[in-house]
Amino acid sequence: MWVTLSLLLTFSITCTGVLAAPPDREKDCRQVDVGRDGMVVSAHPEASKVGAQVLRKGGNAVDAAVAIQFALNVVKPMMSGIGGGGFMMVYDQKSKKITIVDSRERAPMSATPDMFLGEDGKPIPFQDRHTRGNAVGVPGTLKGLDTALKRWGTMPLSDLILLWYNMN
Repeated sequence: MWVTLSLLLTFSITCTGVLAAPPDREKDCRQVDVGRDGMVVSAHPEASKVGAQVLRKGGNAVDAAVAIQFALNVVKPMMSGIGGGGFMMVYDQKSKKITIVDSRERAPMSATPDMFLGEDGKPIPFQDRHTRGNAVGVPGTLKGLDTALKRWGTMPLSDLILLWYNMN
């Protein structure tokens, strides 16, 4: 089964000093690569190497994305981590369907509708309420990765985690 992640690009563009080039800066943009049989793109070159290794070993795009996430935990922990949440968009080429895996953080079971109200019934100021322990959500990243891997993956989670370890 062929699975494509929306995060894997068929080409990539680089623009000097900008994230998206306004029309007057288009001359600074250039195509840097074209993917013919697959491509791995991530926020860090070492994580991208892990994803490329997964593809070379016969894994699919979901396998690569899961391995990349674990690599990013190490090389970019402040930007991406298993203590957070996110979304994964998966396109199944065979069925022509797009599925979203929602792995956003969830409120803890002890959460109540009035947990951020003061004794007077008014909202506690944001600066006070967002730093309390009850403002912490339950991370969803691991559950999301596991869900995607069980549905579309071809490689065991343990192998994907060990790829990063074995490459360093």
